[in-house]
Amino acid sequence: MTSESDKYMTPQPLRRRIEDRWDLSYDPCPSDPEEDGLSVRWGERAFVNPPYSDIPSWLEKAHREILKHGCDIAVFLIPAGVNADWFHNYVLEMSRVYFLESRVEFDHPHKDVDSGINRPVMLVELTEETIRSGVDEQDLRTFGCGGGDD
Repeated sequence: MTSESDKYMTPQPLRRRIEDRWDLSYDPCPSDPEEDGLSVRWGERAFVNPPYSDIPSWLEKAHREILKHGCDIAVFLIPAGVNADWFHNYVLEMSRVYFLESRVEFDHPHKDVDSGINRPVMLVELTEETIRSGVDEQDLRTFGCGGGDD
């Protein structure tokens, strides 16, 4: 299942900031995929801005990659869907959550198309430690979208 919103991409300045902060090196959801990110190994450090029409499949895949295939960390950029089932099943108590300080203007392959996505988003940091041991108190943080320190 895909939707028009699945075509939006992370703005490059924000993407670089996220990749630099966590030293991420692989994107299983590139804008022009040559392979299906759900069927390949992710390596050690992944940045994931999944199709918003199928977030649960990508979170489940991250758990498998981390627990069984040597991925050290996966950082997701996803809607702040705290009322969604996937949030309670895969995120809450199993990750560190960073709410972005401002809304993100996502890029579209056709530059003349409005970003269309007007909802808060969050970064979800998954590691073996957070999945296996959980987090005692959900450590909610903010992540600045611009320059400067958080």
